[in-house]
Amino acid sequence: MWNVEYIRAPQTPFRSEQIPQSINPYEASTYKILDRPLVDSHKRSEVAIVRSQTYLNRMGEAAVEEAIELLGGINRFCKRGDKVVIKPNAGSPFPKQMGQQESTHPSIVRALVRMLKDCGAEICIGESGAWTMDVDDSGIWQVMGYDKLAKEFGVKLINWKKEKLVTQKVPDPRYRDEIMLPESIVECDVFINVPKLKHNLVLGESGLTIALKNMVGCILPVETRLESHRTPVDNAYACTEVWKVIGSDRMKLTVVDAIVGVEGTMHAGNRCNPGLIIASPDPVAADAVCHYIAGYDFLQSPSVQIPMKAGMGTGDPREIRILGERLEDVRYHFNPVQQRFVQPYLNVHEYLGGGICNACLMAAMMVPPRVEKDKLYAVVSGTRVNIPDNFSQYDEVYLIGTCACSPSHQKKGYMDKVSKAKSVKKLSACGGNDAIYPKGGFGGVYETPWAPIGLDSCASTVLPYSLNTNALSELEDRREGRETEFRHK
Repeated sequence: MWNVEYIRAPQTPFRSEQIPQSINPYEASTYKILDRPLVDSHKRSEVAIVRSQTYLNRMGEAAVEEAIELLGGINRFCKRGDKVVIKPNAGSPFPKQMGQQESTHPSIVRALVRMLKDCGAEICIGESGAWTMDVDDSGIWQVMGYDKLAKEFGVKLINWKKEKLVTQKVPDPRYRDEIMLPESIVECDVFINVPKLKHNLVLGESGLTIALKNMVGCILPVETRLESHRTPVDNAYACTEVWKVIGSDRMKLTVVDAIVGVEGTMHAGNRCNPGLIIASPDPVAADAVCHYIAGYDFLQSPSVQIPMKAGMGTGDPREIRILGERLEDVRYHFNPVQQRFVQPYLNVHEYLGGGICNACLMAAMMVPPRVEKDKLYAVVSGTRVNIPDNFSQYDEVYLIGTCACSPSHQKKGYMDKVSKAKSVKKLSACGGNDAIYPKGGFGGVYETPWAPIGLDSCASTVLPYSLNTNALSELEDRREGRETEFRHK
């Protein structure tokens, strides 16, 4: 493990005065992303930024309350009798410390619930759980403290995997003609999105999980999520369709928990402490501002560009008004994702030419499930892959994804070369996730229902120094079936 110290620019003291600002950090021509006139100055999307370095002593709750007040108060978003759905990022029962950096802290939701109760709203908190996990069966509500929150305020906790799903037509579809949403979302008057600011490898090297990606928890049944994880563009289109169905008239508020987050990768990356609450009625503006704070460009991600063109909001800084902290005072450059393109084992040879999507790349770094020193392995993925004639030397060959398994996607003679290996295993679904994550069949950690999509995928697909290796050592041992020189003490 490399010990690298990342030095942050010093932050200015908290300012008591809250002065609205207009962002214009670059020349106007830089942000000509859509062929349309800029919105009028009085229609700019407002984004509130408030500092809070900790969740302790109600400081996180106070920051949420201040952010909502900067935006005009809770009555701007809700009226008495409204049915309100709150969607936190609460997909996995992570242990306490990891849970704080991975999931929306319950104190952030608690502040919203208290304000909404005072407003006279009927509130529920909804989540489905990540992949094969279930919020009830896996104890997510209990581990993260949402059960105590619900009992304190008398709000409902809804498991969307067990709720009735309602088919909804997608307006002006770009990805699917129709999707299925939980009944509580379909019937709500107000939808409040409460995501976590963190890195996610699925969204690319500069990808951040914020408001748009939080919509994955609404995509049901869970099998339909697989396609949305092939590439960052797939993910942005799939989640934008959810936003479009809910509609801007019901998506009233986004509150980003950026007090503590994850940088470097997803689920087991390095803990970071931006110390912020970011809130906005415009979810696209919230995502764009979070990208800028984390050291990226406002419009760098498809999770900003795609919903912006769909009319769900704006990521153009000239159309955003900042309330609260000065944007330049709160920049917190994230340690970027350090993705693997080769395996650490010298007896595993990669053949990944010809184009490979992110899902297949992740899967290609995860096989074989065990590596034995006296065997030779090959992993093949992508379209029209150039491979040599020497495949007879390999004890095991893994073909990852539909493209690698289909002669029609490859050059002439490809399958003849591959077939010379002693053993060929085909993971033929698209994306590569589908072959490994839900179905298993390869022994070891792959027989555990959720581990490959969680911590083990991180252990396999990013470089060691972007991981919290202490949390992964046991899983890495399980994956190898032995102690290895790659285990980090």
